[in-house]
Amino acid sequence: MTRDPIEAIESWSYHERPNMSSKVIKYRGAWWIRTHVHGAKSERRFGPTNEDKSAAKQVAKRINAKIALGEYDPSKPKHNPIPFDEHLRTWHKLYSPTFKPRYRLSAQSLLDNHLIPYFGKMDLREIRREDLIRYINHKMTVKSKRTERPLATSTIQNGLTIIRRVLRLAVQDELIDRDPSAGIGAHLAKLAQNQGIEAEQRESFTRGEAEKLLVLASNRLPEFEPFLRLLLSTGMRVGEAIGLEWRDVNFDRGVIDVRRSVSGGFETAPKSGKSRTVYMSPSLSDRLHRLLTERRADVAARKRRALKSGKSCEPAWAEVPSPIFCSQAGGRMDSSNLRRSWLRLHDFASAEKVRRLVMHCCRHTYATLALESGANIVFVSKQLGHHSPAFTLQVYGHALPSESPDMGFADFSTPDAPGTACVDVQAQRPERRAIRGSERRQTSLSVTKPENRRLLAASERA
Repeated sequence: MTRDPIEAIESWSYHERPNMSSKVIKYRGAWWIRTHVHGAKSERRFGPTNEDKSAAKQVAKRINAKIALGEYDPSKPKHNPIPFDEHLRTWHKLYSPTFKPRYRLSAQSLLDNHLIPYFGKMDLREIRREDLIRYINHKMTVKSKRTERPLATSTIQNGLTIIRRVLRLAVQDELIDRDPSAGIGAHLAKLAQNQGIEAEQRESFTRGEAEKLLVLASNRLPEFEPFLRLLLSTGMRVGEAIGLEWRDVNFDRGVIDVRRSVSGGFETAPKSGKSRTVYMSPSLSDRLHRLLTERRADVAARKRRALKSGKSCEPAWAEVPSPIFCSQAGGRMDSSNLRRSWLRLHDFASAEKVRRLVMHCCRHTYATLALESGANIVFVSKQLGHHSPAFTLQVYGHALPSESPDMGFADFSTPDAPGTACVDVQAQRPERRAIRGSERRQTSLSVTKPENRRLLAASERA
């Protein structure tokens, strides 16, 4: 049976390799590929990490396969350059159909405003880890055109995420041998820490501010008040609230099934990729029930007006529209209209000294108030639709009660023995350990014979 030539090369010993083979070595703190073919030696440096070692092994394996098949050319291959800006645009055009609408727009913005202006026509094959580090260092010094503040770390991180995805695909397509972005995120984290950039603490309304907003919405913008109450009482994302339908509400159980999200006019799955069930407070359940009653009355009034005028009723209002928060046309409420209502509400609330925050802060308000009241972190995480309670704790840990806990559960008393006084064992233990330690140090030099060791053990027991 003929042996596979690739397996034969990989089974060669060190002394059998020198004439024709490629192997991975460590030299001066980095992993290298060293290739010998017909007396000619070539070397290529990869890097110091385990990822670099794995990449080097894969490349060496491919080289050995070509050597075994007689297809290896030791001369350096000539390639046409691959401009990185064109490669990024091609990646976005090819893979954007798999993105959620909002991420499609944000990825395009990152390409146009950050990645393409910086890397430009740089050859994809020439990008090194040092180039990515220079990109991070540059972006840490740039200010946002909109806020005139330093760029958020998340903006830089999102740009690096795109670079990672593109470079990993390039490795799979064999355009490049290794991914130079491996482990680059750790550099960004250390740089942000060294520059004193604190982890962002989510802004939220106080209970008093939330109640003022609800009162103002009820008096000034009654059509917006149910939507605002839902956000503050469930912690849903704005897109999830827009996508709610009446069939998602179970008044008997007091729950709402979150099955979809609407962003940019497109319906998608919730951010976590799966549906979840959230609980309603009694006040929210009552308000939604009243809204449904008002909707039914509105449908009946429209039908009466249509009958009186001799015209047919609008198809969208032949029955209660399925969206909970619908427009006059019966379709889903547009997010831009909701945002305008939010800004108008804050114009009214400025006189009440309510802070002007974005609408998403209603979600942070729910999480903060829930944890401050002592709600279980697992319950809050499920309500919010987070992938794990650990993430919820990382984001909203500042809302947990910080008072010193009652340590009575760990206070164990020692019962008094008959005829003896209670001894403070904790206070005496360190002293006894110190005395015994000094005794051992004093006698350790003389304890060399078995009989002396027996005498020392007897004295310690006494």
